[in-house]
Amino acid sequence: MPSKRHTQAIESLARMRRLQWDLVMIVRHHSAETFLSFSTNQVYLAGLGHRVAAVLDSRLLPLTKLALP
Repeated sequence: MPSKRHTQAIESLARMRRLQWDLVMIVRHHSAETFLSFSTNQVYLAGLGHRVAAVLDSRLLPLTKLALP
């Protein structure tokens, strides 16, 4: 039986499949803290207005590796 975390990941992917995706960028960070540091990074924030103006929707989604059962 799949773990609760594995089931939640599958449900999340199912919800994302219903969205329209034009472009995806995957970036690996050393930790959740480095991922979350985007919200205060001045270089990232300086370009945020241009990115938001250029696309209909933009998201930062934290992902993690899951061991397959």
